[in-house]
Amino acid sequence: MGIGLKSILRRWGERRRLREIYPLMIIHLYSLSTASPSSRDIMKMAGKSSLALSDASKIFSKISTLVEKWHYTLHKAVRYVASQISEKRVKKFLQRLSDSVNVNMDLRDFMKVEYEKTMADKAAEFDRAIERVKRLIEAYSAIMTSSIFLSVSMLLTSMIYGIDVNRILILTTVAVTASLAFIAFFTSRSLPRDPILHDDPRRPEKLASIERMNLIILIMSLSSIPPLILSPIKLSFFLDPVSAPMILAGAPLLMIGWVGRRWVKSAREMDENYAPFMKSLGDALEVSGSLKSACKVVSINDYGPLNKLLKRLGKRLELGFKQGKAVEMLGVESLSNLILSTCRIEADSLRYGSRQAITSKAIHDYILSHLANRKKRRQVAGTIRGLALPLQAIFSALSALISVLTRILSQFAELIYAWFPVITPISYDTITIYFAGLMLAMAVASSYMIYSIEGDSKFTFTYQLGILLTISGVIHHLALLASMKLLNLASGFMSGMEEIVEGI
Repeated sequence: MGIGLKSILRRWGERRRLREIYPLMIIHLYSLSTASPSSRDIMKMAGKSSLALSDASKIFSKISTLVEKWHYTLHKAVRYVASQISEKRVKKFLQRLSDSVNVNMDLRDFMKVEYEKTMADKAAEFDRAIERVKRLIEAYSAIMTSSIFLSVSMLLTSMIYGIDVNRILILTTVAVTASLAFIAFFTSRSLPRDPILHDDPRRPEKLASIERMNLIILIMSLSSIPPLILSPIKLSFFLDPVSAPMILAGAPLLMIGWVGRRWVKSAREMDENYAPFMKSLGDALEVSGSLKSACKVVSINDYGPLNKLLKRLGKRLELGFKQGKAVEMLGVESLSNLILSTCRIEADSLRYGSRQAITSKAIHDYILSHLANRKKRRQVAGTIRGLALPLQAIFSALSALISVLTRILSQFAELIYAWFPVITPISYDTITIYFAGLMLAMAVASSYMIYSIEGDSKFTFTYQLGILLTISGVIHHLALLASMKLLNLASGFMSGMEEIVEGI
């Protein structure tokens, strides 16, 4: 059972990686097709490009092995390998590749058509995904609004009509949490990931430490909320039983998320200046034929934060670094996943002698398309962020007000229970746990949806969750302070009622 599950997860992971790498695989093969007229040589080159193609390089390595060692014809080798692949787009591409080889079509012409088709399909597919996400955001807004109404109405209904209060509150919490989890899951499946920071082992140790701390702080903060709420030692000297856990959990998340997002912002600025840099570098390489000379030519222009990396690239070349290695190091130092993945394609194109004007133009267009999609993601994420913050604040304030009102109602119910046993008193601890649980569920679901839409970094989830928890705690406490005036007025009324009851 364990081995079967492990195999399923492994195949699922391979399909996901192939799906993510597919556009870059097409660009890479298009670049290699300009280096050699031989299709066999191109398959062999692609099989050795494990850094640029990741798992996809194994596909072309198998094809090359079947041709060289087992004497398959190329189109039969490609067709056979395609039959072993479960990822649909890669499978269909290899089938088309096999057909093109079988009819002796020039691979460069074939890959040019595939590249143009991939770019067009990528843009159309992303637009459809964005429309799906917009519809899910509308559903999210309706679910959040109805959850706020449902949580309050079920609490009051269970009190007034004497229904099994604990059971009703548990069912309400489960229903709200399940609804939010449902919409968050479908949102996460709608858009592909777009990690800004790469995970190369050569990234700065400081960044790696922050990423490890981010996970540790996230786990500790979330796991600390239930004990703080349920603890018999209340933090009344600090804040109320709901606000204190939210602020104590949210503040560290907000801090580590803010620090991490500074690294993300730095890499994003690199991405925004990278497209014109790559186009200029390719044109200079086409003319000069030397990366060292091309660097001197493009260094005249201003590429913002890339200027420093360009100088380091030039120095490495002067020290005798290989061109491919020097270009790859530029990608590593940029911290950008987009830059590193395309720099590896550029490094292979330099290693195998591809046409630099064609390669750089393909990379340039891919980057511009990717940045345009990223801008759309941020706009849609801004929409849900504009909904999540006010709704979270409204629920926090409303929960404070309802907590005070139910507390007053419970005290009144205890006084008249002997004569009018309809209203069921609810303990203040039960109300605290109920609203705190719903508050946490809403914050986690909203943060995960924002993270899924932006898809840029795990720091986004941490940062948004920190904001929502902190805001929840602050707003709840302020609303509770304002609502305490009602409790003070009710206390005088209850004292009068006690005297009346005792007189009776």
